[in-house]
Amino acid sequence: MNINEELKKIYNYYWDEALKVYKKNDLKISNPLLLKIDEEKLKLADKVVMICGQETYGWWEGEFGDKSIDELMSQYDGYLHNTLDNMREKQTRAFWKGFKWWEERIQKEYPNENIYCIWNNLVKIGKENDVGMTEEIRKFENNYFHTLKEEIDILKPDMIVFFSTDPKRDIDFKTNLKNFLFNHDGYPKYMNKDQKYKTPLRIESNLLDSKMIRLYHPSYFGGFYNVNETAFQMLINKDYIIGNKENIEKLFWKELFHEIEKNFSLSSAIVENNDLKNQSIEFKIDNLMIVIKRTWNLFLEIENQQWKYITFDGIQNNDERANNLIDMRNGNKNFWQLANLYNASN
Repeated sequence: MNINEELKKIYNYYWDEALKVYKKNDLKISNPLLLKIDEEKLKLADKVVMICGQETYGWWEGEFGDKSIDELMSQYDGYLHNTLDNMREKQTRAFWKGFKWWEERIQKEYPNENIYCIWNNLVKIGKENDVGMTEEIRKFENNYFHTLKEEIDILKPDMIVFFSTDPKRDIDFKTNLKNFLFNHDGYPKYMNKDQKYKTPLRIESNLLDSKMIRLYHPSYFGGFYNVNETAFQMLINKDYIIGNKENIEKLFWKELFHEIEKNFSLSSAIVENNDLKNQSIEFKIDNLMIVIKRTWNLFLEIENQQWKYITFDGIQNNDERANNLIDMRNGNKNFWQLANLYNASN
């Protein structure tokens, strides 16, 4: 039995009973997201990555049971792998931008390996023509169509990325993953529960071998793109501790360098000094020299006018609050607001 036949066997197991119950209730549930895998790519993959959204925004017009299992699996295959219209849609929707970021970042980390990324959702069904869940729909899935854990067992992904930080989704993780926990080890002590939900979380389960991470959904644009690299490092490196001040500073500097390359197309014109005491990045815009440097603090220089925009004094003074990842990102954001303001005025 090949992989797609195994998946179909799971769907068949739940289908008849779920459809019978659904027809007795007025729930208006979407068609379920049923996977169909490119088996050749899966066979050749060195690493398999499953990237999960929350639930579909409807799925293929109509409600649960309108389409057959074969039709739904073919629809998934066509949407993920084929057609120009789908490519255009995926270029504009937040989820697919996030999917692409992770796909490219993992490939960059492992340039000599074949990476196969699988699209899935934490919840397999949703509202018929809308986003979000209701308690009635959640109860229906939990009782009659919770296939995620079995899909993972069949596909055996090396990594799973969940785009979902809403605390209301905890029940979906509990139902669909079984015997799991969110690992808060290494988080700064001052972080409250709300801050921890806004920060990437490792997921561990004694029933799954996959490395798993939970982070913002890409529709929360600022939250998602501010923590992407952190989440990636946490996923691939079990020893990476988010509250470690050295990790945070290195990550901040690395992202800043990357953003300069991307925003100003200056990859060949950037001078990077990695002296232990004085780290700096230099580049020119319209013959105007801009220097970003760190001694004890981080400075921005434009034509020798020095503007301090973020401080590491808290770390220097052993103030744990200086490790706050959100504050570090605000510093990064403020720099780019400043750069954009400069560009607009010239």
